[in-house]
Amino acid sequence: MPDSTLSAGAIEAVAQLAVSAAGKTVEIDGVAYATAPLHDPRQPAPAPDVLEMHSLTALVRYIAENRDGLSFERCAVHVESPTSVSLVGPLSDGHYRQRFAYARATARPAADGGFHFGAFLDLERFNIALQALFTGAGQRDDVIRFVGNIKSEQVRQQSDDGKTQSVEARTGIATVATVDVPNPVTLAPYRTFMEIPQVASPFVLRLREESSGIVAALFEADGGAWKEWTIGLIGKFLEDRLSQLRPAPCVFAAPHGDRTEDRAE
Repeated sequence: MPDSTLSAGAIEAVAQLAVSAAGKTVEIDGVAYATAPLHDPRQPAPAPDVLEMHSLTALVRYIAENRDGLSFERCAVHVESPTSVSLVGPLSDGHYRQRFAYARATARPAADGGFHFGAFLDLERFNIALQALFTGAGQRDDVIRFVGNIKSEQVRQQSDDGKTQSVEARTGIATVATVDVPNPVTLAPYRTFMEIPQVASPFVLRLREESSGIVAALFEADGGAWKEWTIGLIGKFLEDRLSQLRPAPCVFAAPHGDRTEDRAE
């Protein structure tokens, strides 16, 4: 019976083959392949903790005082959304080409995230939300009066053409009349930083009957255009207050031509 035990010389030869094969690369059809897993010993630099704040005023003050000694000629203020603005640095010179965020302002436009669009509320909660979570701009007061005067226990769906509904509402001390639900309505919810005028936009007001009674909901009807207007207003606010700094960080927001306060509160 043959001896299957490897000799010391054979074991050493196998070990040498393993060593010589480790870390090798071969090229096939112009593509390089490795014969063993490769690990990059270079590590990305540790990212600094982002300084969190909740107002544009605080962000402007942080930049103006520059306690961290940043080089603002290479920094930028990025208006990411109507509720988020970040101060970011340049791409680093290392292998990973990192970009660090040094400070971020996040808006808290209203308690519990503001008004819940698309959700039906009973008329009392709906009325309270209109007064607490919207500015007085646009048709807010008209909608409040309309909702407060609804008397009928049933929304008259037979007159609903998909755009206009009819309900019974009080017109006097004891008089009840059929009136149309206004649509669309222009409202200005609190949904960005308080230093910025709240942009008014159209909403679809819908009513329906449920077991608990009449409920109402608002649906956004501008395709999100209010966000672009608001980003432009935030950019203008920051540019106006940072322009006196030398050097001043660049502000990235909507183009100048898109900025206007015509639709703001």
